[in-house]
Amino acid sequence: MAGSVNMAAAPPITPRLLTRAQAAGYCAMTPSRFSQLVKAGTLPAAVPGTTRWDRMAIDAALDKFAGLASPEKAGSALDRWLSKNGSRAA
Repeated sequence: MAGSVNMAAAPPITPRLLTRAQAAGYCAMTPSRFSQLVKAGTLPAAVPGTTRWDRMAIDAALDKFAGLASPEKAGSALDRWLSKNGSRAA
């Protein structure tokens, strides 16, 4: 049929924000262990105002915990730009 979309060919959408259970599963641990590591500060807290965890923040925390975070990756893109270019005068 013209104009139809083949859903089988569409790539799956990976959500960026995860529930506690999803985040724990993503980290291959139980939800209670995930909560322990969040409380200890090893893993990030939920996004403020939500009960969802940012998958990219989890990745960054796990990289740091495993010693994989390089100095180049440390800090935000804005922080790196400011250190390279200096802050803008108001």
